[in-house]
Amino acid sequence: MIGLMFVMSLVFQIQLKIIADDVAPVLAREAPDLGTKTRAVLAVVMSWRSLFTAVLAALLFLVWFLALTRLELSLALPLASVGIVINSLGSGLILQEELTAGRIIGVLAVAAGIVLILRS
Repeated sequence: MIGLMFVMSLVFQIQLKIIADDVAPVLAREAPDLGTKTRAVLAVVMSWRSLFTAVLAALLFLVWFLALTRLELSLALPLASVGIVINSLGSGLILQEELTAGRIIGVLAVAAGIVLILRS
């Protein structure tokens, strides 16, 4: 179940980033009034990708809720934090984002912290 949550989280974060990248130029554009800008943003946001991302968010909530029915919160939270590590590295690789040495060291530090929490 936790593995499913990691995969769903990675897909969710990547889809959300793509939507944000689509909305950013619309927000940066000059518009004669707020209504025009709002309609332009809604045109971008009301897409299959946004619907898919919303459904995925709801499913992630359900998987997290089910995980909490089976795990203690003190164990579930560190396990969920593994998603940060997976999302950071996965988005860097899939979205071709820059993975600098500092970012990689930071992600490894987070991973080491998670291991320490889970071992205690």
